[in-house]
Amino acid sequence: MLSSIIQMGLVLAIPFGIYACTQTDSYQEGEREKVAQKARDAEPHLYKQSPDGCSVYRFKTGDHWQYFTRCLDSSTATVTNRTVCRPAGKSQHCETKSSTIDNKPQKGQ
Repeated sequence: MLSSIIQMGLVLAIPFGIYACTQTDSYQEGEREKVAQKARDAEPHLYKQSPDGCSVYRFKTGDHWQYFTRCLDSSTATVTNRTVCRPAGKSQHCETKSSTIDNKPQKGQ
């Protein structure tokens, strides 16, 4: 009887403890920072710049980074290919996804 009361107390205490931990200021601050970082990653931003006037930008879609090139005086097309696999019964179904980003010359950038 006493053992079942102790077990019941533990069953109730564990979810309450988890809930209490997620309500702390430091946990909430960490969650807000994750949301802010995800928003920053979704916006195209300069990744690398080369001396020839071309710049590489990147942004994140879902859990994949996408890169594209922009040059001052020439058009560019950046093609990104990736393989996406999903479970299909006992095997996997894989397909190649492709995206193209075209850029026209950006004078004075």
